[in-house]
Amino acid sequence: MKRLTVTLALSVGALLVACSLPGPFAAPRPTPAPVPSPTTPQQPEMRESRPWVNLTHVGDIHALARQGDYLWAATDGGVIRWDIVNATYKKYTSSDGLHRNSVTGIAVDGEGNLWFGTDDPGESTRILHGLPAVSKFDGQTWTTYGSVRQAVEAEYDSIRGTVNENDLWLVDSEGRAWVTFSLGVQAFDGAKWTIYEPPNTLVEQEATALGMDSVGQVWIASRFAYGRTGGASVFDGQDWKQYRTDDELGSPFVSDIAADTAGNVWFATDHGISRFDGEQWATYGSSDGLAGTIVHQLVVDRQDRVWIAADGGVSVYDGERWQTLTAADGMSTDLVHAITIDSAATAWFGGWGGAIDSFDGDRWTTYVTEDELPGYSVNAITLDEQGQVWLGTSGPDPVVYDGDQWRTFPAGEALSAGIIYAMAGDAGGNVWFHTSQGARKLSLEDGTWTTYDSLKEAVEENYDAVLTTIGDTRMWTIDDAHGVWVGANRYDDQGWVTYEQQEALSQTEVTAVAIDGHGRLWFGTRDRGLVILDGDTWSSYDQENSSLSDNWVKDILIDNEDRVWVATPAGLNVITGQWWQVFTTEAGLISDNVLTLALDSGDRVWLGTKSGVSRFDGENWYNYAILDVEDIAVDNDGNVWIGTLFDGLLIHVSDRE
Repeated sequence: MKRLTVTLALSVGALLVACSLPGPFAAPRPTPAPVPSPTTPQQPEMRESRPWVNLTHVGDIHALARQGDYLWAATDGGVIRWDIVNATYKKYTSSDGLHRNSVTGIAVDGEGNLWFGTDDPGESTRILHGLPAVSKFDGQTWTTYGSVRQAVEAEYDSIRGTVNENDLWLVDSEGRAWVTFSLGVQAFDGAKWTIYEPPNTLVEQEATALGMDSVGQVWIASRFAYGRTGGASVFDGQDWKQYRTDDELGSPFVSDIAADTAGNVWFATDHGISRFDGEQWATYGSSDGLAGTIVHQLVVDRQDRVWIAADGGVSVYDGERWQTLTAADGMSTDLVHAITIDSAATAWFGGWGGAIDSFDGDRWTTYVTEDELPGYSVNAITLDEQGQVWLGTSGPDPVVYDGDQWRTFPAGEALSAGIIYAMAGDAGGNVWFHTSQGARKLSLEDGTWTTYDSLKEAVEENYDAVLTTIGDTRMWTIDDAHGVWVGANRYDDQGWVTYEQQEALSQTEVTAVAIDGHGRLWFGTRDRGLVILDGDTWSSYDQENSSLSDNWVKDILIDNEDRVWVATPAGLNVITGQWWQVFTTEAGLISDNVLTLALDSGDRVWLGTKSGVSRFDGENWYNYAILDVEDIAVDNDGNVWIGTLFDGLLIHVSDRE
């Protein structure tokens, strides 16, 4: 695989405990796990010899930091380390040890360690501790802490020596580390935390930016949760003073704070730049020469010039006037989100599209990281007749891997308006796509696309081709009598038969269909559990008449021993004849909310969840910190492909020769 960083994966062996009724699985082998304290990162128990590969979409650059000959960039697709001398780069992703690939901030501590803030949409830790997780890289080893607060407590001596302005924390003149969170701010002095909340300290609850002025005062921008009100607070070590938006601060949406040596404090907002000189406020906008009024970041260089990164380009203020730099001047993009100035006075900019520009006052240099995927997420995975792996991503074009190289297959208008839910390949050289706009067929022979309004229309007009579908797919299911099932509807050469009015399937949504070794059809539903069709006989299992852990079935897998694996939001159910087992986190799963299932070439079952991936080898569970799993597939070489919502694609490389 070209341009891919291959590293060892971290796996955690978990204790397997059978729940519900006893079953045929081998007795578990206890693997005791260390219980971490709240202030120490969880440590892996073992390493697997097989590597992981992680492909991502770089997307936007959110932060930059210069360290010696390296420039570090925080992106939507991981961390990029550019070697400026040799003009080469290395990408670090979750397969290397980074918590996750959506990286929002960078800090360099006093011992030269790199710290990266990551973005976990919707996690409750954001409310309690600010950024939900931070990863530290010492040049060799990655360590992740569950929150910024945990990191500060555990490594305070290193963090208090932080050498760059950053979005993770602020270290004041007395060595206290300040951390924002949505209920205020917290400051740690090496022994205890002090929490500051409105109304007596902060203006509002949600602290959005920290800064320190030339005399050591700490400035904090805060706003009401919905941005209607806000302002800035300043702390001199003893007392607090507040300035609200009514006091001339340009907007309650403050993204960054910086100070110059003349005593001015500068605020980046979504309405331009505000400056406070200790007595009066001034606001600068487009009419004053700014590249744009939505300002993401600002820095003050050694000459006291103020640099801003904005939607519209870069602007620099020399004390008298603003000068603007845009794509017309040599930049890669006008949508600039990150900026840093190094010790040689070279300015570095990053933003939309993943390119990095540097400007030394005379010359522009651009650094481009090649994208491995056209979109952030991988929603669907399938194989075609040649064994090529196809990926449906958040980008408009599918990606195909032929075993040697990657290429993007232009879809034009065919997929431009739809989200890919599922894919399938057939023996006739077609690749099928189920999208939010219907179904699409791609002929690999001539590259033509055909559009269908629905899956049913696609099946009806391509029945013979659909019967040659390769492997399992979420698009349709084919029974032993050559019937093609789309949900609760069956099509054969006699036409359509619908079973949606059957009592067990009425007034619900069919979410999964599978066929066991006896030809029985298993239907998963959204709220009525499992429904089974055995010949002409219907039966059902739900929480009232069985051990089913939840009535919402998200996926069904039939393994080679004809066991039925059922994914639900409340655990994994395994049915062997009349025996039931339910596996939850107490039994070793990484999460109870199981979304998708797959069986690899070694008969190991893989489970995808929002919180990670679990693998069961028949005796033990292995857990992997791969979040927001969308789909799992296995190729002809036994490699396991895992598509995620935010972290791109991960591949577990098979040990099969």
